[in-house]
Amino acid sequence: MLASGAPRSSWTASVPWRLLVSALGHGRPAIVATAPVVWLAVTFLPDIHPALRLSSWLATAAVIGLGAELAAHAAAPEAVWRRGWGTFWFVPAGTALLAIIWFSVFPDRPRSLAPLAVVAVIGTMLVQRAEVNGLQAVRAGAHAITIGLAFAIAFVVYAASAHADTVWKLPLVATASAFAASILLRDARAGRAAGLGLVGATAIVVGELALILSSTAAAPWVCGALLVLALYAASGVCHAVLDGAPRHVYLELALVTGAGLIFVGLGATRAWPLG
Repeated sequence: MLASGAPRSSWTASVPWRLLVSALGHGRPAIVATAPVVWLAVTFLPDIHPALRLSSWLATAAVIGLGAELAAHAAAPEAVWRRGWGTFWFVPAGTALLAIIWFSVFPDRPRSLAPLAVVAVIGTMLVQRAEVNGLQAVRAGAHAITIGLAFAIAFVVYAASAHADTVWKLPLVATASAFAASILLRDARAGRAAGLGLVGATAIVVGELALILSSTAAAPWVCGALLVLALYAASGVCHAVLDGAPRHVYLELALVTGAGLIFVGLGATRAWPLG
């Protein structure tokens, strides 16, 4: 018996429509529409005229980032994660941009790898969706994955900026640091003003270290690793301050940063033995 009293035929006819609305709701269209954009980008943009490459790459990344931001807005419009709005574009857009550049740098790239780029970008959007609209037990893990992806993108930017002029290097490093730090801090229990202030402080700390490293002969990957450690330490301390964390959190940050410095030092020594 139908609770609404409607004829069975009309109720049955409405079921596919309801399923369609449910499937396309909550930001899913933006995620679905991203797949062909990424596919076309990694297929055709590497062969575009060199004079148009950079602008076309950035424009495509901006479109994908906008879609990711809209998907996050639609997935959880009333969630407590609203303080993080404005940061959900960075990881998907950065992943897409790196994929396009990778396909462009290697001329013998196999076209069959295009689906992997699509899966990578869509995967970042789905992880962020779980972060804002998933089960409570899943949100922390999804947030940690997003932070890791943001730091990985920042590392690529840091390493690549080693080949840029100082006038471009510092803005690139500061911008990547600010966005990566804002992703780490978007679940902190603090107001937007305090969060933005500490994001700016993190960008300044990492930028100053980049300025110091620019006068050394360190390899790009070493500079990138050191800057990521600085990003981790500075943003981690900022997060602990905003959350009023106990002392052992600061000790853990110091231990992880120290262990990272040891590994980077050992790697650099193995690559370039002393003497």
